[in-house]
Amino acid sequence: MYATSWRRSETASYPPRLRHALNRLSGSALNLFRSHVPEKSPSTPLDLLRQAFDDPYRTRTTAREIRRLRQKNQTLGAYLVDFARVMGDLHWTEAAREENLYEGSRRELRIP
Repeated sequence: MYATSWRRSETASYPPRLRHALNRLSGSALNLFRSHVPEKSPSTPLDLLRQAFDDPYRTRTTAREIRRLRQKNQTLGAYLVDFARVMGDLHWTEAAREENLYEGSRRELRIP
């Protein structure tokens, strides 16, 4: 049995934009969100989505992704953009960043 809408009391403490978005949900989407809504009101819809669906092992997953990232046939610029995007979730030392950047770059670009 699916719920058909949120009760006003359930979303009263939420920011207006989030309340508006949640009040548009119905059926299985509503039930899915309701099962993941925290007791304390999230500050933004994005926070709610992160709390509900984000990877609980984000740092570990990102570390694996950065270790697998390779330049291959990309330009150095494209590789650096990918590297910076993935590295944005990690709080590593400069030395660790440099080591992973070096390991992922093409051999002909590496300086021994």
